[in-house]
Amino acid sequence: PIGMPAKPLREYLPDEVQDTPETTEVVLAQLIRWESVMGKAKKSPAELLARPPPKFLLDVAVAVKAVTGFPAQLEEQWPESREERLARFQQIAEAIRGELSMEALDFDGVDVLKGKEVPKTLRLLQLLALCGARMQPPAPPEATQAPKADQQLLDGMDKCIRAAKAVVESRQGAKGGESQEDRLFALEAQLAEESRARLAQEEQLQSAERQLQEVKAALRRISTECQQKESEAEAEGDEELMELERQAAG
Repeated sequence: PIGMPAKPLREYLPDEVQDTPETTEVVLAQLIRWESVMGKAKKSPAELLARPPPKFLLDVAVAVKAVTGFPAQLEEQWPESREERLARFQQIAEAIRGELSMEALDFDGVDVLKGKEVPKTLRLLQLLALCGARMQPPAPPEATQAPKADQQLLDGMDKCIRAAKAVVESRQGAKGGESQEDRLFALEAQLAEESRARLAQEEQLQSAERQLQEVKAALRRISTECQQKESEAEAEGDEELMELERQAAG
């Protein structure tokens, strides 16, 4: 994000996070897909982050947990009572404070319910993302550096292949035929071209592996959302059954 250190999120320090809607949206997007959090909301992430609704804070925390496992003990259902909601916010804040070994965290769940102190809420969300990123295993160096290095190698091989072909063609034109040396040169060029094709295929496999990991993460989020909806449906069914029993008893 603009104005923030150019390094992996998991390497950030608590005092390096910011408290603006723009940076919060970018930081969280490194872990979660906004579509899974937004649902049917008509507002954009930037609009919601301008004044986060209380349930939105829990939704983001649940999405981070689905991808990273943090906060591990987070209860995912949105409570009805004010006291339980404050307890849920405090649960998130305490998990962050403990993970980052912070002496104190300037956050009050009451402000979230009232829509006040938005920068403090946004800072909490960025710290949440930082904790989640630290729970994920670091990406292997080749996962981030290999594609660029492979592309440079492929570009270099392309130049060599084109140069080799040009030399062979010029020699054939000058001699009026193909000598043993020319055939050897052409064979080397063919082998180089085949090697380049193999490298290109390996790069495609790496890209497919990265996409597979993204799909797996998305499936984990969907599974968590389904479990949450099933729990909510069961809770609603229990309430309806109790109401029917009360009516029957009356």
